[in-house]
Amino acid sequence: MKKVTLLATMALAATAANAQYTCNPETSEVLEQGKVTTVWAGILDGTSVNDFKAQGAEIIDCFENGTNINWYIWPDTGDSFVPGDGSYPGVGMHFDGYMSLNVGSIGWSGAGMSVGAPGVNTTAWNDETHVHMAYMSNGTVAPMIGMVFADGADMGSMPAKFSLGTSFENTPVIGPTSTDDWQGIDVTFATLKKLFPSFDYKAVTNWQGNFFSVLAGAVTGQNVSLDAVYMYNLGEGTGVDNLTAEAAWTVTAATINVNGSNGIELFNLAGQMVKSTEGCTLGLSNLNPGVYVARSGNTTRKVVVK
Repeated sequence: MKKVTLLATMALAATAANAQYTCNPETSEVLEQGKVTTVWAGILDGTSVNDFKAQGAEIIDCFENGTNINWYIWPDTGDSFVPGDGSYPGVGMHFDGYMSLNVGSIGWSGAGMSVGAPGVNTTAWNDETHVHMAYMSNGTVAPMIGMVFADGADMGSMPAKFSLGTSFENTPVIGPTSTDDWQGIDVTFATLKKLFPSFDYKAVTNWQGNFFSVLAGAVTGQNVSLDAVYMYNLGEGTGVDNLTAEAAWTVTAATINVNGSNGIELFNLAGQMVKSTEGCTLGLSNLNPGVYVARSGNTTRKVVVK
């Protein structure tokens, strides 16, 4: 197996896990947002690929193909990541297109999907492009997972970096610690720019570099499993109009009201749901003071309880 050396990671201030970026990782949830126009697929099962195609989406292959797109393990010496148990069902109960990795005996690991010449077409990348992924641990849980997207430094494409669980090398935490269930992350390029300001993607016809990379902690045997790793664009007029949605929210010291909603969920910054309602008003009494994230449908809002 080919091996490469990981580029140095930029250190940024860590943030608490934010439920705003978590999602149900199944393809149906993405399709329900509206017309998906383009998908850059890194790890994705065949059924999901066909579901996107059936809606008319263009699929840009970023799958390992043994020629210009390869899965790399680093560092160059010793056992880094080794194959994990991939017999569990993947996202949506599929059994193809899912990767399981265990930390090897050297106790530090990195791996990534690298795109070489002639590259892939990223001319449709823009600030509203979404990064989507699913993760779990089907053995010993990895308390910290570092993710790197669009790392094409040789062509001036500076990556976005974030952590799942505990902060990995001080990158922002946007998802909870892995468990034995699939968890999803969905976040736009615009948001990643705010979280990791050096992120500078390149919309070009021949993008090359690490489409995505994963980094793990220092305990031999920790498992990181990845599925549904892709980027996608929605057509104009679909998705959530956050400016319009914001006007429907009314937050007071005692309640959250979302006009016309069919339910509100409230999460702490560890991604745990602490309260919910099937109506349009949620009371805030009996909650510990602190910062929470409220979700109603596809819209979210930060809530401070004093």
